[in-house]
Amino acid sequence: MAKQEFKVNPHIINSPIVLFVGAGASTPLRLKTTEGFLGDLHKSLETRITENDGISFQPNDLEQHLRSIYDLSRKYYDRPKADVEIVLDYLKDLSVTLSEMVKLPNLPYQLAGTKGLAKPIIDFNTKGLLKLREYMIKEVISHYSNVDPNAVFNTYAWLFETLHLASQNYGIIPIFTTNYDWVFESFSQHPEATKN
Repeated sequence: MAKQEFKVNPHIINSPIVLFVGAGASTPLRLKTTEGFLGDLHKSLETRITENDGISFQPNDLEQHLRSIYDLSRKYYDRPKADVEIVLDYLKDLSVTLSEMVKLPNLPYQLAGTKGLAKPIIDFNTKGLLKLREYMIKEVISHYSNVDPNAVFNTYAWLFETLHLASQNYGIIPIFTTNYDWVFESFSQHPEATKN
């Protein structure tokens, strides 16, 4: 298989100005930061998980169990705090590890997590881990794709006007965002934004 080569857009390399946008940019639009999203995830997952998903749990324990997963994923990747990417990666890596246990393919993985926890909250098998990961991805898409273009325009028109003026002297200005949401994509689709 031929190796793919990826070229960086020269505007990114040559631009003297680059805008980096963090999670706080979404807060005025009532979109959750990663920490807030993970903290509330149990509420939406409780309505998604079914008996056939390979996950058995007591609804009241789901929040504590997810926090255990976040803590384990943070330690696994040696990060100061968990974020959605490393949680998803952790669940995938864990499922691969379990699937390789061919001699005991149906052995559930009992995940405890926090210190002092007397027994596992949920028993996972490979299917359950992948199902949880799938549900998390769906929740990310559901939450962060719900962006109001009018609210975005009213919030960030000043910023893009500034960037527009700066681009007259510096050319195209690259924007990098760590967010999952479509805030800036929504701005570019607003009728008033396209006038410039």
